[in-house]
Amino acid sequence: MCRVHGISQDYEIMTFIIKKNIKRFIAGARSTLTFKPKSEGVRILMYHSIGGRPEDHRFATRVPAANFRDQLDELSRIGYETMTVSELLKSGMSPRAKKAIVVTFDDGYKDNITEAAPALKTRGIKATFFITTSNIDGKNCKKWTDGRNREYMDWDDIRRLSGMGFEIGSHMVDHMDLTSIDRDGLQHQFEGSKKAIVEKAGIKPVTFSYPYGRLNNEVVDMARSSGYIGGCSSFKGINKAGTDNFILRRTEIDGYDIITDFTNKLMSYYD
Repeated sequence: MCRVHGISQDYEIMTFIIKKNIKRFIAGARSTLTFKPKSEGVRILMYHSIGGRPEDHRFATRVPAANFRDQLDELSRIGYETMTVSELLKSGMSPRAKKAIVVTFDDGYKDNITEAAPALKTRGIKATFFITTSNIDGKNCKKWTDGRNREYMDWDDIRRLSGMGFEIGSHMVDHMDLTSIDRDGLQHQFEGSKKAIVEKAGIKPVTFSYPYGRLNNEVVDMARSSGYIGGCSSFKGINKAGTDNFILRRTEIDGYDIITDFTNKLMSYYD
């Protein structure tokens, strides 16, 4: 059943922008006052949709395509070497590259293949795409704030992404709060999504991300027993030796991030 958004979205967008400006001021002050950034460890960037307008979503999860390309160019300018989530995990959180970073995408939006993938590929940037299999099956009818339907990739797109060298991971069967369901439900989300990706795309996912970043001990325990090697949370910060493979930290990039915001996020001034 489709969910209908109310007029409260305008309030949520306004609140998000106010909080964004406060965070921007604090990060700028930290940068100006030369607080030493946390340089050790590896940062994982979290994206969702590329293209459209930030105000299409109440939490600005849509990053304009031009901004995204500028951000990728900034990674190259600084000298980052990119890797996938599984490569980071297999390195023991200690990659050989002096400056390593991971780029990830959640949900499986259609623009991941039409906008994000070409921009990444032409720059030689690796990425991991976490897909919600019900989205790929066409069962999601969520809308953007202006009433337009959200578009998601299909299984041909997923196979194309994999063929381009990108990693495909799980974002569960349904995009739901995993802390709200019982053990059988958790097993279905973790193992059912993996089964669907294997059967429909011929890819065995070994990494995942938690929908909404929601997790607890029971959720993490199920993740550990489901055959994955690790997963991404939405907790802020960087990852280093000793970071739990199943509670990797990420830095979300939102649609209102100007290039200064992006660089300050890389430099830990938003942590």
